[in-house]
Amino acid sequence: PEGAVAPASVPKPPVFGTNAWIEENFFFFIALTVGGGVIGVLIARRHLDSEARHYASKITKVAKETASSPNHVRRATSGGPLQVTQQHAVLVREAMGVASTDVRVTEAFGRPLREGRFNASVSINGRMEGSFKVTGPAGKVGEVRIVAIKPNGAKPDVET
Repeated sequence: PEGAVAPASVPKPPVFGTNAWIEENFFFFIALTVGGGVIGVLIARRHLDSEARHYASKITKVAKETASSPNHVRRATSGGPLQVTQQHAVLVREAMGVASTDVRVTEAFGRPLREGRFNASVSINGRMEGSFKVTGPAGKVGEVRIVAIKPNGAKPDVET
């Protein structure tokens, strides 16, 4: 009719943010979220793996350089074998000093003396016993036995 007022048009609600739109695209959101998570984990994992390889190669290089150094702190003499601990190297160094100044040893083996690896056993009371092979330039092989006693935190006394 001619004099009637047209009803005011009700605006349509926005498509985003309505429950109907979320319900219709629920599986799409789940797939997108899971896919994004998987891709993120793969990228992070790849980065961590490459970083770990880089770090490991750096450590290996430093370890090779250090262990192959003739003056490593765990070597009793320059170019000698690596001892298990620095304390073992100190004991072997002291024993080599005693052995190399002993006239009987130098007459029997010659100079210079070369030491082998120190094999030690430690008891509960702080006493350590061990031995290592000694080789002279003529090829003669001997054995040096060490007994170290550590009395209550003091420096070990070395008997050879």
